[in-house]
Amino acid sequence: MSLSRRMRTVLVPVAIAVAALAVTVGLLMRHYDRGPTAEELRVYGVFLSRWAADRQLKRNDFALAPRTLQLEDPHYDKWVPAELRTDKTWPPPDFVGFCGEQCARDFVRKNLAVWQLRASVKVDFVLSAVEPETLQPNVVVVTRIGFNPWHTRAVLSFEGNCSDASSEIPSVCLELGEAYLLRENGVWKVDRYTSVSL
Repeated sequence: MSLSRRMRTVLVPVAIAVAALAVTVGLLMRHYDRGPTAEELRVYGVFLSRWAADRQLKRNDFALAPRTLQLEDPHYDKWVPAELRTDKTWPPPDFVGFCGEQCARDFVRKNLAVWQLRASVKVDFVLSAVEPETLQPNVVVVTRIGFNPWHTRAVLSFEGNCSDASSEIPSVCLELGEAYLLRENGVWKVDRYTSVSL
């Protein structure tokens, strides 16, 4: 057997092994989530600017809580048969309709845990250090953002304290909502958002 043939016999399996390792590492890195990204922070800024403008709030009149909301695992009443129960958290159907199945699954995957919002990334929106447990008026707590594969559509859920602190009789008000955003020509904009006050 010639030297070049022996070298090929050794190098081909080594090259295949290195390529397989590179693909495996790439897939693992793709699924490894280090928390909210700079793009997510930009989307939060666009959404919160619109939310505040609709309420005629100035930039200093509201804040974003530093931790995200977490999706709840499904809980069932005792009368629901075991066959009809599932451990799986399903994405909201409106999210699937707006940005697709993969986007809605991305939303669910990211929100099965609470995340810290790092303000270390330079964005147009300044994160406040308000704690969600002390949800003051005009403090908004958000979920992580679900993106479609092309990052042209995004969805998130939010909640905020809409109580009127200035009234003599204190009232409790909680706003729950969902936001739908589009990216056009590289710029994010709010397509729509819906909310209810409880």
